[in-house]
Amino acid sequence: SNTITQYGIIEGYVMPLLLLPGFFTNAISSALLPVISNAYYNKRIDYVKKKLKQAILFSLLIGLPITIILFIFPEIFLKIIYNTNEGVVYLRLIAPFFLLYYIQAPLSSTLQSINKAKYIMWDNAVSIIIKCLIIFVGSYFMGIYGFLISICVNIIVVTFLHYKHVKKALK
Repeated sequence: SNTITQYGIIEGYVMPLLLLPGFFTNAISSALLPVISNAYYNKRIDYVKKKLKQAILFSLLIGLPITIILFIFPEIFLKIIYNTNEGVVYLRLIAPFFLLYYIQAPLSSTLQSINKAKYIMWDNAVSIIIKCLIIFVGSYFMGIYGFLISICVNIIVVTFLHYKHVKKALK
């Protein structure tokens, strides 16, 4: 069916391109874990905040150019990597939301480092419930765009909740 083809385009072409910078942001965040953990244990909250800000900055320095390039020239990358132009509209639609996705890793690492990993689980659980509701309702009314909206809302919710918990913990 057409919806299955569209879903395949999103999951097979669009998402791998958008998730690629996440590899680098996760690497940055993994390196951050012991540094933040040590600083937090020694009650050096200002240093923790400084390192988190640096990690977010580095994540955006990687994610922002890639997002801009994928937003402006999606055809080129889809053609070079997959030899197709399928997914251009989807890529342009959800690429901007992935800027928030790229800062999730430093926020998540910080929560782990300061012994607040339970929030990561709860934030993701809340987000998955919301995502499922949007997929269920949105797909019925908007087809594949309901699914795309659910991806974007999921990113927004998780990032916002992680940020809220980090901010509260580092007061």
